[in-house]
Amino acid sequence: DIFGTISIRLPIQASWLWDDGNNIEAKVTVDDNFGRAVTAWETKDLNLRVENDIQLDGMRVYDETGRELLSHDWVRGGYNLTFSGGIHFEGTQLSPEAGKFMLRIIGQNVTHDGDPLGDAVLMHEEANPAHGSYSITFQSPMESSPGGMLFMVEAINMTPGSNYANSMYNTMRLILDGNSPLVLSATPLDGSEMHKGPPSPGGQSISVIIQDSVDPPTHVNLNYWLGCTSRHEFCSDTNFNGLPDEIEYSTKVLTTPDTQDGGINIFEGLIDDSMLEHGEIVSFYIDGEDGQEPVFFGT
Repeated sequence: DIFGTISIRLPIQASWLWDDGNNIEAKVTVDDNFGRAVTAWETKDLNLRVENDIQLDGMRVYDETGRELLSHDWVRGGYNLTFSGGIHFEGTQLSPEAGKFMLRIIGQNVTHDGDPLGDAVLMHEEANPAHGSYSITFQSPMESSPGGMLFMVEAINMTPGSNYANSMYNTMRLILDGNSPLVLSATPLDGSEMHKGPPSPGGQSISVIIQDSVDPPTHVNLNYWLGCTSRHEFCSDTNFNGLPDEIEYSTKVLTTPDTQDGGINIFEGLIDDSMLEHGEIVSFYIDGEDGQEPVFFGT
């Protein structure tokens, strides 16, 4: 300018390789046509901050019906899940350019205490998007372990020196169950011939095996038909046609199953068939639902 002051602009491109730092000042050395004009002049109030670590903020999860999910919620297995949130440099509202690293979601089955079961499974992976936000949709597994599946959103394949700062805040544990309880077997077997049981409080022993690993049923309905007519108060064939009609079945509830590995639940009970005569039949079937209401039937 007219006073002999020269203004110098020094464009500097920041690099992902720069490590984090606060209140950074600059030292400037200037050479002109006559040699060294300024030696290591240091700024006083530049207060430059460098940040290359990434944080993912405000994660929210929805199923395909639009229901927002919270940790330990039950979800129908096989539904599409959408994870969304923000992407920023740690402690700022500034966002990285697209394609600088990868985002992935993995799922890990866990016990009721949260300990891992088996290997983690990759659900989805893509490059980080622009504009400081992500939204990722994928199909969930049909079933988790009884303790649930822990979903983790991660930033990976980052530039050396850049870290994923808040991994523990981007997890969601969900209980996945897409299968109705399955009746594996029941005894006595269909068509088998049995001696009648002793009168109540004894009776004919009934055993039903149901497979359901996630939130299994705690009680089932045993519907039974005794193939005799009106000679006894418990006879079921009220229209004398020798066939079990729906309205003729009686019901009792079986509770407190014997739970075994592999989601096996064994229900047992007694029915009084002591009034039956040789050749008369008993018909029975099971119905009910598990803790999340998938209905099952078995004969």
